[in-house]
Formats: sequence, structure tokens, C-alpha cells
Amino acid sequence: NGGKNKFFKKEQKLQLARNISENFELNRLLCESIYLIPETNRIYISYEILKHFASIDIIEQLFQYITTIYNECITKYGEFYIESDLNTVTISGIERLKPFIYGICDRFAIESEKNGFYYADYIIAINFYHIPSFMSSLVQMLRPYMLKGGLHNKLVFFSKEESKEKLKKLLCKE
Repeated sequence: NGGKNKFFKKEQKLQLARNISENFELNRLLCESIYLIPETNRIYISYEILKHFASIDIIEQLFQYITTIYNECITKYGEFYIESDLNTVTISGIERLKPFIYGICDRFAIESEKNGFYYADYIIAINFYHIPSFMSSLVQMLRPYMLKGGLHNKLVFFSKEESKEKLKKLLCKE
């Protein structure tokens, strides 16, 4: 049965993400997947790495980690960019991570309402690299969060063809 296999695979991947986050130092995993590009106001996020350990179980740690980087950028530069590399993203990967994605968005929304401080006000743009053909579905899924924070006007999409050169330049890789 295809549905049963798909469910089992999804559950296996969620369990793998939990095992990775339990058996490896979470802060090190976060540092490898989300970091401030040196000497810039640009925060790089690698879906390709993050997907291996992201789960609903680490939302609070991830929120604390990300807000620390955001605050560092705001203090040093006044505003920042988010550079989100979606290389290897799939529809099934997004489906599997949907509770995590919604959870982190909810955590930011709750904190913003509570403190009256909106990180979205400090984001210049969110640049997405290696965008998949189903990107419009992903944007639609996050639309309520983006509209509330005014982020829908700050989204920039780069095709897979454009991404390699742009990321090479951004990350100073040969």
C-alpha cells in the first residue's frame, strides 16, 4: 500500500531528525545550518542541513538561537537579510516539516504580540535560492504569517540557474 509506505517513511524521517538532534550537540547543528555570514548583515539558512534534524521538539532552542543572531544583526547593522537556500527541498519534505514550520512561525508571532517587537520590521529581504517549482504552494502555506508581518513584500526568489552563482558570490566560495 503506497499510503502506508509514505506514512512509514515520514515517521522514519521524523524519528531520524529526533535521533540526530538528541545524539549530536544541537547548538553545533544549528551553527552549521543557520549562521551570520561574516562581516555582513546577512543570515544564511541551509535547508539541506536543517532538514536532517528539524523537528517540533527543538522549536524553543531554534527560536532562542535565531533571535540571538537577529539581535546581533539589529544591534550591529540596524537591519538584516535572510538568505534561505532551499536546495534539495521537496513537497514531501515540506509536508513532513509543516508542524515545525508552523511551530516556529507561531513562536515568533506570540513573542512579537507579547513584547510589541516585530523582527519583520528589521528584515530588508528574504532571498530564496534554488526555488522549487512548487514554491507558490509553500508561499501560500506561509501567507498568513507573511501578511501579518509585512513580509510578503520582502520576498525575492532566485531560480536554480541563478542560485549557484549568487550563492558562490554571497558565501565567497570558489
